[in-house]
Amino acid sequence: MRQQLLDTAIEQFGTVGYRDASVSQIARSCGVKQAAVYRYYANKQALFDAAVIEEINSILDAVEAGPELDSFVDWFARYVLRFQDEVGHRPLAHRVLANHEGDTLHRLIDSSVVLRIEAAMADGLRRGQRNASVRADIVPDVMARGLEKLVLALTIAQCTAGVDPRAGSIEGLIAVAHAALLPVSVASTAD
Repeated sequence: MRQQLLDTAIEQFGTVGYRDASVSQIARSCGVKQAAVYRYYANKQALFDAAVIEEINSILDAVEAGPELDSFVDWFARYVLRFQDEVGHRPLAHRVLANHEGDTLHRLIDSSVVLRIEAAMADGLRRGQRNASVRADIVPDVMARGLEKLVLALTIAQCTAGVDPRAGSIEGLIAVAHAALLPVSVASTAD
């Protein structure tokens, strides 16, 4: 029941937004009374927050699926593009990252999903150090915090301004990543 409520809430909130969605409509769509929703969620805001976290975690599951690439820069570019592509196909995530849902974006940035992105970046950097595609002097946990901010900032820009991530910006991102992360001997041959 909880998953059905979340799936329905994701669809409803994504379609009409927090303000126009109703807990009673979500309950009816699931074939239950409104009181059943409140067994799982204290109020509409709690249901909305849970739906947002579920949606972003689902996006991250899709982004993180797939083969690992040898080059960290290639892996990072693919991660950014897949994240932006997934957000573009998910109305609730897009609404939140476009900052159309009040202070939800701020709460999301302070949530566990940010830690999940940081962990993926740190793991990717460590893999890159092991296969010599990332400089050995980089501290993965510190760099990961910056890369997580970059992923979110680029995606927020895409959502708020309608920027197409494939319209040239990814080449610039790859160039910056090469310059910052690649060992000198690899960087000179990557150009």
